[in-house]
Amino acid sequence: ERRKAKEEEERLAKIRAEEERLASLTEQQRQEENEAKEREELRIKAEMARKERQEREAREREEQERKEREEHEAERAWINSIEVGPAGFKFQLERLPLSARKCLLQLYTQINSRPEDELTRKVKLDNERFHEDCGQYEGGREALIAAGWKLQTLENIKYLTLVEPNLETNLDAWSDWYDAIKANLVTLKEILEP
Repeated sequence: ERRKAKEEEERLAKIRAEEERLASLTEQQRQEENEAKEREELRIKAEMARKERQEREAREREEQERKEREEHEAERAWINSIEVGPAGFKFQLERLPLSARKCLLQLYTQINSRPEDELTRKVKLDNERFHEDCGQYEGGREALIAAGWKLQTLENIKYLTLVEPNLETNLDAWSDWYDAIKANLVTLKEILEP
């Protein structure tokens, strides 16, 4: 009878141990499942944040591109509104105050004396000195466009540039270009000294 009781006790101890082991496994499994769920939720949140960031960046790029297109179209419309050539140059000069005309005279004098010097034929639109002396006035930038200067963007900086034709490959175009410089200089002098 003792032996039976002892066997029964051992059997119950084994059952309890197995139940504890199973309970422990179940708790561990629940903990692992919870951790797996938390990892999955974090992954989903990270993926959603990544998608939101990509969408926001795409919207910002589209907005920037739209602004650049609008700005480019406005510049093109502005340039197309300016009469190019001697008459257009003279018209724009007449709109300028004396100080701005003198600024352009100085610029054209430098270009005439050193037409090969690219730096004298390039004006940054945000150049404070140019803006103060000429660019701030209605007709200042327009006079340069009328004289054949081109609006260019180099490394996100806008310039008005008087592009020189290649002397070696197109002597006639270069001669016409230089004649236009001299003619513009004469026009400036005539307007300043009537």
